[in-house]
Amino acid sequence: MSKTDTSEMGFLDHLEEFRWRIIKSLAAVVIGAIISFIFIDKIMEILVAPTLKIGAQFTLQVLK
Repeated sequence: MSKTDTSEMGFLDHLEEFRWRIIKSLAAVVIGAIISFIFIDKIMEILVAPTLKIGAQFTLQVLK
């Protein structure tokens, strides 16, 4: 909270706090999605490596 725990917040103060928390959460999701998109090839290599290591044959299903 931006205020001390001993003070009481009004309804509009709660809405303001809620709004900022939603904005920060959405920003974190967007930043995470962008980083994941940039490194998708390396991420897929890491996820598929154990299956390739044991020599299993598989195909990834994707939508085109």
